[in-house]
Amino acid sequence: MNRLKMGLGLTVALALTGCGTSPPECSDGDVTDTVKSIVINKFRQAEYAKYAARQGIYDELNYERAVLAQDENELLTPLVEHAEGVYPDDFLDLEAVRTQSVNEQSMQTSCAAMLTRDNGNQMNITYSAQVTDDGEVWIEVYGL
Repeated sequence: MNRLKMGLGLTVALALTGCGTSPPECSDGDVTDTVKSIVINKFRQAEYAKYAARQGIYDELNYERAVLAQDENELLTPLVEHAEGVYPDDFLDLEAVRTQSVNEQSMQTSCAAMLTRDNGNQMNITYSAQVTDDGEVWIEVYGL
């Protein structure tokens, strides 16, 4: 069974895989889900920081830390909910996924895709997925 683990960084995440004998595929469900999660968190971070500053909350401008700290600081909850309301989990799709290159030796795949937002706006991104020495998949997203 594949498990997905989101890193604290907005541009990298880890996905545990069951096999480490070949480079990850660009269209693998765990890979594309992780790419979408990274992108969503990037958009939420920008919205959260903007909204928090407007509300006069400058001590915690990091969305992911605020998600973890909102139980201890109730002022953060409406800010987190605002960012998640503006950018819900389903506000974008990853389409036209393409493999740019595969490096069997480094177990890395370079990919490109079209992000399509729920408002119809589109944006090209690239990402890479590479098997780490301990069998996990490291994903980096570029072009945001």
